Amino acid sequence: MKKYIVFFMMIFVLLAGCSAQTEKENTEDKYTIIDRFEVHGQKNSFGAVIVLDGEFDKEDIIELCERLNNEYPIVNIKIYGDMESYQAIEVNGEWESYCNTGLIGNYMKHGESSRFKWMQRKGDFEDLFGEFTEI
Repeated sequence: MKKYIVFFMMIFVLLAGCSAQTEKENTEDKYTIIDRFEVHGQKNSFGAVIVLDGEFDKEDIIELCERLNNEYPIVNIKIYGDMESYQAIEVNGEWESYCNTGLIGNYMKHGESSRFKWMQRKGDFEDLFGEFTEI
């Protein structure tokens, strides 16, 4: 009898562990704000240059934009895929080599307009190039 109790307890523990769901990683831990500024001098605005630190998909970027959309009436952010691209474009002005691959896009919110423009020609988001996603 004792064997059966131990056996069923082990099965219960295994089933409980297998059904546990993993939560999605917080997107705030996956990017770095390089430059933070007020948009057009507006006090209650959010302007920034953001560099992605980890794996991002379309939903992660939209989630970030939605969070900013809910917090600020005016937003203007540029999102880069990596620090090398940011340095090349923003610091060194080397647009030709990096703008097609490193610049993911730009999110702007002003008044009733709130949308993200996909700007990466080659890379993870190339299928979205030139499209706007309404936030």
